[in-house]
Amino acid sequence: MQAQIIDSDGKPLPTSINSDTLVLMPGERYGVMLTPTSQITDSIIVHYKSMNTDSTYGTEYPPVVISGFFAVQEDESKFKISVYPNPNNGTFTITGVQNANVEITNTLGEVVLKREIKTISPAQLDISKYPKGTYFIKVINSKGVFTTRIISI
Repeated sequence: MQAQIIDSDGKPLPTSINSDTLVLMPGERYGVMLTPTSQITDSIIVHYKSMNTDSTYGTEYPPVVISGFFAVQEDESKFKISVYPNPNNGTFTITGVQNANVEITNTLGEVVLKREIKTISPAQLDISKYPKGTYFIKVINSKGVFTTRIISI
């Protein structure tokens, strides 16, 4: 499972980290996004280390359950759709969409926004009134269904 730091409590984010191991400093709070490749019931290993000796003085195993796993593999070459910026502050632009229905869902599968886009011009979408996190954009048009993920931070 890949892990990525996506926000912090005001401190600069560490250099882009996207791996199965994250090292965070004590007293700092970060939002971490886990990207599973399948449904899992497991735990995350949290080691508490002394900053002076680098020795581990405690370990926790908080449980993680990921169900209703959602994955889409599309032939993106048939779509000329672009979503930016990503991550974003809840407001983003989608281009390359024409005569399509756009649906945005949260990680629970709840629809937070539905919109019909008729013209090819870029469309500005806003989900900033919803909590920060991961959302899925589904575009349905004559070419098929295109799905991508966005992160609101």
